[in-house]
Amino acid sequence: PGSSTGDGCLVIDCQRMKHIHVDPKERTATAEPGCLLRDLDWETSLHSLAIPAGTVSHTGIAGLTLGGGWGWISRALGLTIDSLLEVRGYLYDGTPITCSRSENPDLFWAVKGAGQNFLAVTSFKYQCHHVPSVYRGTLVVPYEHAERLLTMALDLTTDAPKELTVNTYLGHYPEPAGMLSFCYVDCEGTTAEVRARCMDILEKLKKASVDEMGGTAEGFADTPYVKMQAGADKAVPHGRSYYLKSGMVKATPEVVKIVVEGYKEVPSGGCFIGITQLGGKINEAAVDDSAWANRSTSHTLEIITSWVAPEDKAKHYSWTRGLFEKTKESIEGVYSNFLGSEDDRVCGSWGVHTKKLQRIKARYDPLNMFRGATPLEPDASGVEAASIYDEGAKLIGLAYDSSDLAKWEGVRKEQRYNLAEGMGKVAETFYEGYALETIDCGLIDSDFDKFSTQLGTAMEEIGFCVLQNTGIPLTTHQQAIQNTEKIFTTLPQTRKSTFSASRPKSASVNQGYFGHKQTSGVHPDLVEAWVFARRSFPTLELPEGKCDETRDTTLWPEEVHPERDFFEGFIREHEKLVAPLMKAVLKYLKVDDQNEVNAWEEKLKHPQCALRLNYYPPVKEADRDSGAGRLLGHEDVTLFTLLPAPTSEGLQVLHKNGQWIRVHAPPGAIILNTGDYMQRVTNDRLPSTTHRVAQPSGTTSCPRISTPLNIYLWEKEVLKPIVPPKDDREPYPPVKVLRFHTSITEKYYGKGYKA
Repeated sequence: PGSSTGDGCLVIDCQRMKHIHVDPKERTATAEPGCLLRDLDWETSLHSLAIPAGTVSHTGIAGLTLGGGWGWISRALGLTIDSLLEVRGYLYDGTPITCSRSENPDLFWAVKGAGQNFLAVTSFKYQCHHVPSVYRGTLVVPYEHAERLLTMALDLTTDAPKELTVNTYLGHYPEPAGMLSFCYVDCEGTTAEVRARCMDILEKLKKASVDEMGGTAEGFADTPYVKMQAGADKAVPHGRSYYLKSGMVKATPEVVKIVVEGYKEVPSGGCFIGITQLGGKINEAAVDDSAWANRSTSHTLEIITSWVAPEDKAKHYSWTRGLFEKTKESIEGVYSNFLGSEDDRVCGSWGVHTKKLQRIKARYDPLNMFRGATPLEPDASGVEAASIYDEGAKLIGLAYDSSDLAKWEGVRKEQRYNLAEGMGKVAETFYEGYALETIDCGLIDSDFDKFSTQLGTAMEEIGFCVLQNTGIPLTTHQQAIQNTEKIFTTLPQTRKSTFSASRPKSASVNQGYFGHKQTSGVHPDLVEAWVFARRSFPTLELPEGKCDETRDTTLWPEEVHPERDFFEGFIREHEKLVAPLMKAVLKYLKVDDQNEVNAWEEKLKHPQCALRLNYYPPVKEADRDSGAGRLLGHEDVTLFTLLPAPTSEGLQVLHKNGQWIRVHAPPGAIILNTGDYMQRVTNDRLPSTTHRVAQPSGTTSCPRISTPLNIYLWEKEVLKPIVPPKDDREPYPPVKVLRFHTSITEKYYGKGYKA
């Protein structure tokens, strides 16, 4: 049903990956994903071996296997995934991985039935079975006897031995008719009594069809397995359009009557209906043995239509959907390989396993990069952070580098880096001896030209500098540290959790409390954080016409209202620096248009801002061994960030040369950096520079506390470049702040965050 391609997807052509290796001694076959069933069947048949897979030989093995897979001998030998021993491939971030019952068993469990959602497979290893030949044949009766044939087949095969599979069809052969096709296979251990019972069933069906219904019989003879596998190829030729509706069905005489009546209104001879027999060995496996949940099903119903002329599509769709709707009361489940892109029943194919699959998805594909025709959303809820991050550290977060997040960026990011120090695929070195530029804010009044030059040069060179002599007392920063520590260490965890972060509908900033390791969905940051935007303070101005936010002081726990009032004054003191800083930037960039200068002065009079309180607890031994960072490598989605010098080491900044810089700033200083907003409006002149917080060196660890103030623009405003690019690159088009901000930060907070 078109599952091999998709709009907006990266499609990898595997047709040259067709290597197959059969080990006749071990009875195993290893095959690459470009193989068709005919390729695999041929190689295994040379050793009188077979794998239960498929009924049409030009089917690809990869999609069939990953969705579960069944074939003519599945009642005798199980689903395709029941013969799967090992899968090799690559995770979304390029990490090579092998999964089997002994290696990454949770992924192996998920691959068996929902594998399209987890990795790109490069090889499958199967257990083969001794199948030198099969006994097969077909019966075709005139359409007026079709209902009797199908009903009789269901009645006689309800308790048939697993060695026998009987499928029934309605189609044009070449005139409308009822058809029965069967396969009998001797398994190891099959007794003469079982064989005789199966032959008796077939003889009864043959006698009634030929002698009583005026039908014809074909086959009823031993046949090479590869020949039987190709027997239905002509029924589904290439070069036609196909549409399918299907479901696991409780096959009853009532269902037979519905489809027999429905086929009388068939729009063309390119349509057929199949009732496929399952059960047997398929249903003997435990339901929790794999992600394939339909272990109690006896049959599937497949309504398949095909056409050539585009104008015939509508009537074929209509007929298929209408007939399927009439059978829905008998539908018990769905097979993911028989789902089309417009089908919303995908979770029905996994049933009780859906939640477990979503949690495994959160481990191995948290960004949901594998999302084809059977999409499965990752869901970390209800899973302890340790099981997502610590246990699976090599697979989630710590294996990332910045290239994995590139699609969310709103400005050009040319450097590639690991999110945590020493963890990831990018080699790292440090720029020893490099120090950020220190700038005296006293120059704002005494020599503004010099201040502008120093600030602009530092921002253009690296995007970071250290501000001293800001006029903000050291005691203000010290009190901020004490108040932050009090908020995080005196409030019970249950109390803090009631203020969990969320984004108000009209806002760009996620506001509220973030638990330990929960500040983003892409890295287990070893920090707790609390974000308070402007609206959460009692008296900070909310300029009319620039925002839709209303004041909400309930974002602060009542127990810390004194601390809230302190931080309101903290913001007012630091805000005084914003307008002079932007004025200096404009001067450095030679923005001489006074209207532009005045407009920015107005924008930053009472800007949108957010105070982020960070509490990094002492690093536990398990966290230290995991390699997780205290805060992932990132660029701020801000105009400016004003960071009072933190209490301890850890801040690292990435230089343009690709080396990391360990940042040191004296008490009372403010570390200033520009963010994505600034890079956007300056057409890359002033970069949004990468930084992260690493684990402390040595074996001891103490808390680290920081209180950055993030400066934004209001959501209704537009980010419009103020200078042209320096080179021939395309200038950024104007974009609304709300859209720009949430499109980028969706990488941290998940699908659906974007406004």
